[in-house]
This record gives sequence, C-alpha cells and structure tokens, in this order.
Amino acid sequence: VTLQELKKNYGTSFVDTHYEALLQRVTAVMPITDKLYESKKLTWEAYSKITKATSKKTQMGELLNAVKSGGPAVKSAFYKVLQEIKPDVIQELGGKARLGGKNEQSDILKPYVFSAFILNGFCRVILTDRR
Repeated sequence: VTLQELKKNYGTSFVDTHYEALLQRVTAVMPITDKLYESKKLTWEAYSKITKATSKKTQMGELLNAVKSGGPAVKSAFYKVLQEIKPDVIQELGGKARLGGKNEQSDILKPYVFSAFILNGFCRVILTDRR
C-alpha cells in the first residue's frame, strides 16, 4: 500500500464517516463546488442542481450526494478541496488540517497499525486498520 493510496482512502472514509457533520458544519459550499467542477469532478447537472438549491444546507446536501455518488476519486478530491478551503472543519472532525506538512505520514497513518517481520530473508509489513 502506497502513501498515495492511503491518502485517497483516508479522504474517502472521512467523507463517509462524517457525512452528517459535514452537512451541518460546511457553509462554504460554492467555493468547494466551483473547484470540483473546474477539476471535472462534478458534472454540469450536479453543479446546476447545487447552484439552484435555495439554502446553504440544501446546497451542501446536493454537493455531498454528488460527491458520494461520484465514488472514491470524487470523495478524495472533495476532501482535498475541503482541506484547502475549510481546514478547521477537518481538524474539528479529527482529520488532518493540511497535507504536505512535516507530520503528513504519521497523521494520515494514525488509524493504522504496522507490524513487520522477517520471512525468507525479506521484511514483510502488515498494515491493519484499527478503526
């Protein structure tokens, strides 16, 4: 498992785990929506539906529905954009406030336990999710 794969999986599980909290706390819906649309992670139909919603909460609900139905790549992209725009929300919910920092690996890998052993002269590493 590469660090890149772990980052992607972490963003995906973060969105799934904190769906309701994100719905309640994120109010910067359009900046996030715009970035996802510009990076081609949202379709025009989804973008249009979000912009036509009458309240921030309804907009966020539409955005989260589009993100969830978009699969892991869209969830991961949403997480990255959320880190840029609202790192405080991620921090509040127990995620990482920013990627690329000194402690990037330890923060992303925090929910995992590593076990290493030698077998036939090779070091084997086992990654276990402790959530």
